[in-house]
Amino acid sequence: MPAYLKTGSPIHTAQSTGKGGKLMKDSHRVKAFSLQVRLAQLRLKHQDVKAKIATELKRPAPCSLILRGLKLRRLQIKDEMVRCLALLRHHGLGRLSPQHRGSGEPA
Repeated sequence: MPAYLKTGSPIHTAQSTGKGGKLMKDSHRVKAFSLQVRLAQLRLKHQDVKAKIATELKRPAPCSLILRGLKLRRLQIKDEMVRCLALLRHHGLGRLSPQHRGSGEPA
């Protein structure tokens, strides 16, 4: 096991001041960063599935089974995005920039 993953290592025992002057363990920062990365990945997947839905709808005879599967996948991704955002808010890092807010169009 690498030294940085061991429980007694400095990365696990170091503390720094977080939001509001509270002490925040580095492990919380690592988790928050991991959630931010996961959220970015989910946003890309969501855009990809949305584009596939648009492509399928442009076909002369869109397949309802394919559309149903794609829309279900898009909703699953959206649900996971909401869970990640909730966890980030719990860590005090869930503020959305204007570019990441919904555009008002239905999911």
